[in-house]
Amino acid sequence: MTLKIRRVQIEKLFGYKDIDMSLDDITVLVGDNGTGKSTILRIIYHLIIMNESQSLLLCNGAKIWFEDGMCITYVNYGEMLDDDIIAKIYRDHIKKYNTKYANMKDNDFLKALKKDLNEVRERKSVDRFRITRGEQRITITGYLNEVLKKISVDLISTVDLSANSRLHYTNMEGNDAYVLDTYIEHELEKLHSGKSKKKILSFKKIMSMYYEDSGKEIYRLEREEFVLASKNGIKLTYKNLSSGERQLLYIMLKVVNSQDKQALILMDEPEISLHLTWQKSLIDSIKILNPNAQLVIVTHSPGIVMNGYRDTFKDMKDIQTSIHHE
Repeated sequence: MTLKIRRVQIEKLFGYKDIDMSLDDITVLVGDNGTGKSTILRIIYHLIIMNESQSLLLCNGAKIWFEDGMCITYVNYGEMLDDDIIAKIYRDHIKKYNTKYANMKDNDFLKALKKDLNEVRERKSVDRFRITRGEQRITITGYLNEVLKKISVDLISTVDLSANSRLHYTNMEGNDAYVLDTYIEHELEKLHSGKSKKKILSFKKIMSMYYEDSGKEIYRLEREEFVLASKNGIKLTYKNLSSGERQLLYIMLKVVNSQDKQALILMDEPEISLHLTWQKSLIDSIKILNPNAQLVIVTHSPGIVMNGYRDTFKDMKDIQTSIHHE
């Protein structure tokens, strides 16, 4: 199975706009605030992991197509009125079974519609997601057990990371801890659990390039421990880094930890808290750590595409196929 997504369709996003977007190995989505860029990113993510999130409830339905022809369809039955369902079933009967129903008495025809209506109502809670490849139906259990074990799908929201870099709680030892630092610790543990020296060295090389700008170098990189030395010799842990440095550390850890699987990395405004120089090198760094990763990035910064990625732009105005005024 090839993970890479090649097309996304969303029906009536926010109740009034249709989206049709093709995806490349690198896609950078831009547009005005409030047009739905981040919501599209979350819809893609929750479609793949088969989770009916709040974002999916903001549309009537959505589809994604993979490179190998597999399609995941979501239908928000909760947003359909019974009249809409009846009308759809009626149209389906007329289209598919015109010969069969042409001579049917009105009462019999209504009974057939009612039977289908009841079946749809019963499926509402269990058949919102459908997976197909051509005419073949793929079970959700089979998809979850077989496909999702082979792929890595990450949604990285730097908006959330920025908030979590300041959000703290009291840990079991009674000390203050920050949510983002907990995320970093988890990814560091994953990095070392794979016992891949090549992976660790590639990660260290990339991060050293960024930290060099501020006079720091990686002093020790071990399980659950990430220590840097400043130019005056003072030892620092990642907890002493700025919010932008910690966000970048987390992003690169997520990327390097996806090396062993097919990867789809969805990034929401990764430029937040990053200097323009770091923004310009972000995509290059990600592709070095995981050359096979597919990237879908939502951004407001032209710096993200300055290093030769200008042709990856997609504007919200160009993927919005229709607007229905009510």
